Amino acid sequence: MNDVDFLALLVHRGHLPRERAEELLSSLKRGTPLDELLVRDVGWTDAQVQRMRRTRAGEVPEIPGYEIQAKLGTGGTAEVFRAREKATQRVLALKILKAEAARQ
Repeated sequence: MNDVDFLALLVHRGHLPRERAEELLSSLKRGTPLDELLVRDVGWTDAQVQRMRRTRAGEVPEIPGYEIQAKLGTGGTAEVFRAREKATQRVLALKILKAEAARQ
């Protein structure tokens, strides 16, 4: 995924306000790598940036002990993923609350 698309995904998933992303976009167009901008200007750590990239801005969850294989569906309050439990090799469905539902 290119940096412009990733920046848009960060906005879409609620990790950056649109106005902040527009500020970063001007530096991005001048050739500064997005990862550098996120660390320098937003204050994220390198590890936070890499996690956002790995998980497509939180679109694909990382859960210790499980390998996420596919998204099965989404509803009003949660997303459901097919996952493999690493310890037992069982394939199962994991229902993960959306952030806004979890806050309630």
